[in-house]
Amino acid sequence: MMATCPTCDHEVQTPFFFNLTGWSQLTCTQCKARLEIKPRTVGVWFLPILLSLFWLSRLGHIYAVVAELLLAFATVTLVLLLIVRPQVRLRKRSLPKPTIQLKIDSASN
Repeated sequence: MMATCPTCDHEVQTPFFFNLTGWSQLTCTQCKARLEIKPRTVGVWFLPILLSLFWLSRLGHIYAVVAELLLAFATVTLVLLLIVRPQVRLRKRSLPKPTIQLKIDSASN
């Protein structure tokens, strides 16, 4: 799976979708920009499809079967849109500050 770096337009190898550690450490190999996955509004696309297929399924048995097939196809298509070609953006948040800080003096006792 490849994505394009928004800074230098270089192809970036993205980790598997559920690999949270890989996504938290994603950087561009060319410009070293820290990247994160861009949220996508799949719900906005899925809601009208779902409502129209519910309406279609009320017209009869054959239409209900067609509506179920179309719903399965739409679900697979929307999931593939999220996974196959993920969109990335520059990471806006910095890494969290550590709660424990070590204060090591250079002078030893």
